[in-house]
Amino acid sequence: MHKVHENKKKQGDDTLANRRGLNCNYGECPFLGNSKLQLFEHVKGRHLQMKDLRCNSCAFVTSYKFALMRHSRTVHERRRAHRCDIGACAFSTSAKDLLEGHIKSKHLGIKDVRCERCPFRTSYTRAMYRHMKTVHK
Repeated sequence: MHKVHENKKKQGDDTLANRRGLNCNYGECPFLGNSKLQLFEHVKGRHLQMKDLRCNSCAFVTSYKFALMRHSRTVHERRRAHRCDIGACAFSTSAKDLLEGHIKSKHLGIKDVRCERCPFRTSYTRAMYRHMKTVHK
């Protein structure tokens, strides 16, 4: 497995590499984990493509326990307890973090995830992964 190192945040610098945590050292991957377990799960799913968790009700497979639980709540139980209450917005989700991301991105226009190699900015880490993969191969 690749080496893991801590990265301390510099004042006023909010690029992914300068946030506190454990960096993924696969190529240009911008992932930053809060624990060794989180970093391990990231590497297992994102880089090794190991999808070892299966849904008991359908063909869904994933690398992440939280994704399997979220899938079960949203697809099979159809629970969407978190609703956006801004204006006439009809967005609802089963996960509080998705609602927070929705509000940050769609209503507040905050783009706090920055590319280290170009001016690209986004609200979502997964969008940064796509950007790095497609633009900075």
